[in-house]
Amino acid sequence: MSRQLKAEFYKMFHSMNIVISFLVIVAIVGLSFAFGDMSFFAGGDGMVTYIGFQAKGYMNQSSPEFNEILRSTFAYTCFFWIIVLFITALFFTKEYSTGTIKLAVATGINKWSIYISKVATILCVTFGLYFIYITIFGLIEILQTGIDIRSYYVSDVIRIFILNYLVLAAFICFIVFICVLTRNVGIVVGLSCLYIFAGISIYIMVWDRMETLVKVVRMFIYCNPMYYWMNYCCNRAVSYIELLGYLIVSVAILIFGGYLLEKREIK
Repeated sequence: MSRQLKAEFYKMFHSMNIVISFLVIVAIVGLSFAFGDMSFFAGGDGMVTYIGFQAKGYMNQSSPEFNEILRSTFAYTCFFWIIVLFITALFFTKEYSTGTIKLAVATGINKWSIYISKVATILCVTFGLYFIYITIFGLIEILQTGIDIRSYYVSDVIRIFILNYLVLAAFICFIVFICVLTRNVGIVVGLSCLYIFAGISIYIMVWDRMETLVKVVRMFIYCNPMYYWMNYCCNRAVSYIELLGYLIVSVAILIFGGYLLEKREIK
């Protein structure tokens, strides 16, 4: 397993995925300077954003509150999932689409080892990229606002970062499962985008009356990453039971995807 994991990391870091990811990150940072104060997929009462992503939305420009700076730091999480989607879809399907995966299987490497190694590689790389991504926006906020960093501020950032990454990991499980089912990058990207934007559209319409929804609709929202990101990035509490349920479902479909791959003949 460790040898296979090293091989997958080698493939990842010698592909164009990392280079393209950094270029996209630079482009997003550039856009953040160009647009400044903006709200993305947000819901509120017209003056205050309660859910969604809001950058530079300070009530007092000369002395912003920490919660506003925190919200601005994580605002561009609303675009990071696109980077993760393309990294996961391209990296996971490449060897299956080209048929080179047969060479590894022919040498006696277990399909589960290949599967888990690829998933672990994607999870580790996206963790590093998201850390760099948030660190850049955090430093921008510090330099622009001159906020005094204190230990409890850092703990808040770490908490939201970890929660966001757990949701990101669950989203990766979904993408990998679709990759196993379709083995087509275009279909994977299309279904994943539909999944994300359906979650955004529905949640924005019903965020303030969740308890009145039918159970099926609530379950769909609770199993959509945007529900969590739109709350966490506003430093709004979400039940840990809901998050735990989403993570369990995501791990279950990841395992099921591995089972399907194990049973499938590689052509």
